[in-house]
Amino acid sequence: MQSLFDEWKFKHVQPNDLHNHFGEYSSKNIDWFFNDVIQTTKKMDYSANKIKNNKLLVKNKGELTSPISVTGFLKNKIIFTFWEDGFTGNKWIELPEEKFDKVIINYNYNTIDIKTTNNTTKDKK
Repeated sequence: MQSLFDEWKFKHVQPNDLHNHFGEYSSKNIDWFFNDVIQTTKKMDYSANKIKNNKLLVKNKGELTSPISVTGFLKNKIIFTFWEDGFTGNKWIELPEEKFDKVIINYNYNTIDIKTTNNTTKDKK
C-alpha cells in the first residue's frame, strides 16, 4: 500500500491502475478479486466435506474461485494453517503429515464465504 501511495499521490488512481500495481507485487493471479469480487455480486461458498488418506475434500458451492485458508486442529489447538488457490467443482487438498482431529476452512473469517456452517470436518482416525 505504501508503494501505491508513493506512486499515485496527487493523482487519480483508476481500478486498472490498482489491479496492475497489486499484480506487480503478487506472485498469484489476482484477477478473481478485481473481475469477480469487485465487479459482480457472485457469492463465495466453499464446503469442507471429508478427510481421507490425509487429504481434505472441498467443494466450491459458490460462484467465486477465490483462495481459501485451511486450518488444522488437535484438541482445539491450531496445528497448521495454509492457503489454497481458488478452484471450481471439487478438489482434494493435501494436508500436512501432522496429527489433527479437525480441519476448518476460513477459520479466521478472513474471506467472504457466505455459509460458515459447512466449513468444518473431523478426521475419522
